[in-house]
Amino acid sequence: MQFPDDDNGQMLQAMSDSGMDLSRAMAVDFFLVFEDQRDAESALEDLTAAGHSDDVELNFNDEIEKWEVIVSVEMVPEYDAIVAKETELNDFAAEFDGMTDGWGLCSIRMVTNSPMMTMSMNATSIATIELSSVIRATTSVAFLCGRSLCLLLRNTV
Repeated sequence: MQFPDDDNGQMLQAMSDSGMDLSRAMAVDFFLVFEDQRDAESALEDLTAAGHSDDVELNFNDEIEKWEVIVSVEMVPEYDAIVAKETELNDFAAEFDGMTDGWGLCSIRMVTNSPMMTMSMNATSIATIELSSVIRATTSVAFLCGRSLCLLLRNTV
């Protein structure tokens, strides 16, 4: 599979190259970030009113020191679909002085022997993935969701 040469395309290419099946639907988590808790809560209320009550959550992210609304969407992780959903959610978040801050997904199996991926685990079951300079302006983090490996693509700008 070939993907465009941008952050989303590079991440999808790396996942495809590592053996992940990107043709099946899976939960893709989109991250919306807000400086102000009230803005994040208002965005969450609008999403809940629009019928997303089971697939949204609000957290304070200590790492980036911002309020984060996570919107989980069951979808096939295709490039155009991810870009369209990110654009839609970024426009939505902007109404509340927020913005999108990347996306993540869970795979059904852990890929550990890929030449593109190296993993380092710590005691809290968080792994950092280095994608051999595939991702330049982003940070990729993996974490364990039960027995599944979750990948997270986060903007660093």
